[in-house]
Amino acid sequence: MYSVQTVAVTPNQKRWKKYAKPQSKKGIARPNSTEASKKTQHMTRVRALMLLGGKCETCGINDMRVLQVDHVDNNGAAERREIGRGYAMMKRVLANPSAYRCLCANCHAIRHSKEIG
Repeated sequence: MYSVQTVAVTPNQKRWKKYAKPQSKKGIARPNSTEASKKTQHMTRVRALMLLGGKCETCGINDMRVLQVDHVDNNGAAERREIGRGYAMMKRVLANPSAYRCLCANCHAIRHSKEIG
């Protein structure tokens, strides 16, 4: 004879069951938080670059895809170790724009290659 086995549901499985479906209490799907986060981070970056002038200080290019934030005091490595990259960095740029400047990727690379040698 075959026996029927019941599967015991542990308290941990019950707890995680409520997180299995991305729905709110009313049954409406929640927006994708990853997409919302990406949009917020992108808009913060654009806001920071526009605050710094919106174009490269050296050559004048204004394509947002190639613009980067440069540290005027050349303390970028220490700051990245302290606060990290990305969103936290852009928030600091918004708080203190005088410590940064806007450069395109080429001018930024040229600036740092001149410092090395």
